[in-house]
Amino acid sequence: MVHRIPRHSQSQFSVERANLLLRICFHYGWITITQKMVRRVTFCLYYENLVLS
Repeated sequence: MVHRIPRHSQSQFSVERANLLLRICFHYGWITITQKMVRRVTFCLYYENLVLS
């Protein structure tokens, strides 16, 4: 059985792929931002512990 792909479904596929790429970029962007924030917070806590102790 040979599945022929119509043109409109092809364009739909490209749109879905673009949305997926956007979502992935957004996801990784948020991950890096949260990682930086967490790192900064942990550093501040560590610094406070060093100074207070």
